[in-house]
Amino acid sequence: MYRRFDLNELKEIIEEDLKAGEEEYHKERYNISSIAFLRQ
Repeated sequence: MYRRFDLNELKEIIEEDLKAGEEEYHKERYNISSIAFLRQ
């Protein structure tokens, strides 16, 4: 079963993943960074 998200929840999830991806990229952890970016 799928969970429904409202737009604010989706925005928070996307922003969190983008921040995590950027942090990992700057640490040169490119595999982890790409996973965070692609999760969206």
